[in-house]
Amino acid sequence: MAEKLSPNIHHRLNIVIASWSEWTPAPITKPVLKSQLGGLTNLSFLVTDENACWVVRLNDDIIDNGISRQHELAAITAAYHAAIAPRVVYSERDFFVTEFLSGDSPSLEDIAEIGRLFAKIHSLDVSTQPIDLLAHLKAYQRQAFDQQIKHEKDVADCFDRVMALPKPKIMTQALCHQDLTLPNMIKTKDRIVAVDWEYARQSDPAYDLAVFTYTHELNQKQSSELLHSYARVEPELTSRIDYFEKVYAMIEIFWRLIRGKKIDISKLQALLDTRKLN
Repeated sequence: MAEKLSPNIHHRLNIVIASWSEWTPAPITKPVLKSQLGGLTNLSFLVTDENACWVVRLNDDIIDNGISRQHELAAITAAYHAAIAPRVVYSERDFFVTEFLSGDSPSLEDIAEIGRLFAKIHSLDVSTQPIDLLAHLKAYQRQAFDQQIKHEKDVADCFDRVMALPKPKIMTQALCHQDLTLPNMIKTKDRIVAVDWEYARQSDPAYDLAVFTYTHELNQKQSSELLHSYARVEPELTSRIDYFEKVYAMIEIFWRLIRGKKIDISKLQALLDTRKLN
């Protein structure tokens, strides 16, 4: 594994591992690299001292106005105390170390428990700066423009259409994960926990749910089961989710463009066209 890493990544990983005596709780001995883990944004690695394992995340250096390491730490710490996130054992601006929780990603068969997980997150009492989601979207659009990233005219058209959508009245704000999809959950033997909290901020809970419903294309039955288990009283929740699905889709498109990843705007176009027909 170590031989396959670039010199820069190998150097950064060594810096993190060298801090092992400052981790809380500290490993018994200096950890060694076991394997590389998945992830779209950051590089993550599994390290072990042969007694326990930890996840080391090397933070992406791309400028992203949606990320605040301070808010991430506050959110995941509160979530850990609520037993819905792993424990942070050490963190710096460039990296994050958490305990390793054994398990697999849940599936849509776990939709009821996932709904309860959203409710627990939105009930956490933790102070993070609210995020204006439309301002966040505009910042991504400007960043793509400033970097002279070429994209189809259809992307600009979708952006204009999303920005022109009637805005719902936001009744509540709560701590939101902002990126809670199946790959960012771990199903342990007794519960489902959330990982990768770097976008966590105060926002409309409907946006959090919209990220999930849009990403996994829930059918009516699945959506109903999710909201039934969510069981939080939220005015016009369904219509707010519908609105934020389109906002999130546009955010995701620019997020991918900025990182040089492939995009597919057909799904968002279909959503916007369906609304127009209705």
